[in-house]
Amino acid sequence: TLYCIVSCPAGFSYERPNGVSKTALPANGTLPIRVSFYPTTSIALGTYNFQYNAALSGVTVIATMAVNVVKTSASSVLSVTLASSDLSPKVNTAVKLTATPSGGSGTGYSCNWNVSNSTACQISYTPTATGNTNVTVTAKDSTNKTATASVTLNVQASAPTTGTVSVSTTNNVSVSCSLNSVSITAPTTLSSKPAGSYALSCTAPSGYTITGISPSPTQTLLDGATVNFAVGLKSSVPSLSNVSCSVSSTSVQTGTQITYIANWSGGSGSPGFNWSGNISGTTRSVNWTYNSPGTYSASVLVMDNGQQLSGQCPNVTVTAPPPPPPSLSVFWFWFSPDSPKTTDTITLNFNGTGFNSSTQVWVFGLNCASGCQAGVVASSVTSTSMKALAQLRNVDNFQIKLRNGSSGNFVLAGTLPVR
Repeated sequence: TLYCIVSCPAGFSYERPNGVSKTALPANGTLPIRVSFYPTTSIALGTYNFQYNAALSGVTVIATMAVNVVKTSASSVLSVTLASSDLSPKVNTAVKLTATPSGGSGTGYSCNWNVSNSTACQISYTPTATGNTNVTVTAKDSTNKTATASVTLNVQASAPTTGTVSVSTTNNVSVSCSLNSVSITAPTTLSSKPAGSYALSCTAPSGYTITGISPSPTQTLLDGATVNFAVGLKSSVPSLSNVSCSVSSTSVQTGTQITYIANWSGGSGSPGFNWSGNISGTTRSVNWTYNSPGTYSASVLVMDNGQQLSGQCPNVTVTAPPPPPPSLSVFWFWFSPDSPKTTDTITLNFNGTGFNSSTQVWVFGLNCASGCQAGVVASSVTSTSMKALAQLRNVDNFQIKLRNGSSGNFVLAGTLPVR
């Protein structure tokens, strides 16, 4: 059994290892045995003797050790502090990190960082991700003593500083408004507006009342988003109704002008118009000419103080005009009997071109008064010849003229003397 008795100089206390009694060690104890002594009071500098008494199998061994107590300067211990210019920086925004070593040798300080390859003790650091970032610095002096410090940065997301303000109105009616005391005309969209609170007020235009501003006249623009103001309007004039359209003719030939007219009831009495379909215009009545055959449609939109109502017009059918009658020419004209009298039925014969069923034969007396002119019904008509019968009861020299239709030009065939 190994026993150990320690005699402490005055002013020191004894600290034994765990599991070891002050006066005895367990059997087969491990050597050497570490024993610590600490000053318990302020003691003078100098040499202190410690005595160890060890007994083994009845044999006592006495050992002494001299300890020289000297004063240690506090500045010889190296320490470091770490500070950041912003403990909650924005992502991708630089912060200044400052390490302040002290003590140690007092010279030749350098700093090693876990976020930089620099050895300077003040650096600029830009975090690139949000969340907590631990920054550690290890300071070293000229004798290679080291000290460590750390700080945690709570990196925040970068918040946009601008956004968009949108103001809409019922039926896009123009309205004068004030946005944070700045005059604007709605509807409008304003971009790059500073984030913050916005208040909107508006003045109803003539013929309207404002029913409200939704969702609220005051809204907050955050995170670069868009705030939407909707200005509700209600017309203060009678409602439009019974919008219709009339047209001067629904069946015309190409090149013929027709007139479209808008009709309605209600409203202020001074609406606007917008014609569409196969015509265009902005007045109540529109004159229009179609130059190609076909069926044409049109409609009119009547607008009055934000009210809009449309009406459909009757379709118009356009046809091509009939072709003009063929040109009429008379090459030969003869009659029988050769010397007709007032009692004779005279046969008139014509040869030429352009004869048809509408060809008319007219007899004009040269010397008689009005009433001697007579129309004669033609018969036996071909395109190149025609025959007609006439009874002339007056003595005169008659001119025989032809024409196609009731509006064609007269062509002189010849003179017929009646005796």
